Amino acid sequence: MLVKLLAHKTIHKVLFGLFQGGIHREYKLHKQWLEYS
Repeated sequence: MLVKLLAHKTIHKVLFGLFQGGIHREYKLHKQWLEYS
């Protein structure tokens, strides 16, 4: 039971990190695009 909970928390952390990283990258690209146009 405890192992399952730990695994779930880890997966959630990884997914959240990937999600945040994706948003940050999109934001940076958008900022660059605005500066160039």
